[in-house]
This record gives sequence, C-alpha cells and structure tokens, in this order.
Amino acid sequence: MLNSNPKLDPGILAESKIFEVSEISSELKRSIEKNPLFQGIWIRGETSRVTYHSSGHLYFGLKDAKSMINAVMWRS
Repeated sequence: MLNSNPKLDPGILAESKIFEVSEISSELKRSIEKNPLFQGIWIRGETSRVTYHSSGHLYFGLKDAKSMINAVMWRS
C-alpha cells in the first residue's frame, strides 16, 4: 500500500524532478527580477534576530504581524 502523503510516496518522488538548491535559488531570483511588481520596492517591517558576523555581514529577520523574511546585509 502506498503512503497517502505525496511527499513521502516513492512513486510520486520517482516521477518528480529533483532540483538542486542553486537551481531553485536561481529560478526564484530570475522570477523576482523579471516581475515589474518587484522593481524599486521598499519593504516595511520590524527587525528581529539580528546577528553580526565576524566577516562584517549582518543577518536578521524582517517581520510584520503575519510573516518574516530572513535577510542579509553584506559588509560591502
């Protein structure tokens, strides 16, 4: 009997394309950059979980009442 959860079903997995992390990241980046809705936007939110790394990079979350986006501010 096959598992009813498609994420765990070996048959579904065998038929699915398995992506590398870099492939998904590149596709998301391209999609966002091409979408005019995301051109020149500003995002308002509260910073949280701020971490300063020895490299000079700053890691933090940007959140509102419903969601959070993980973010990085590069040293350069």
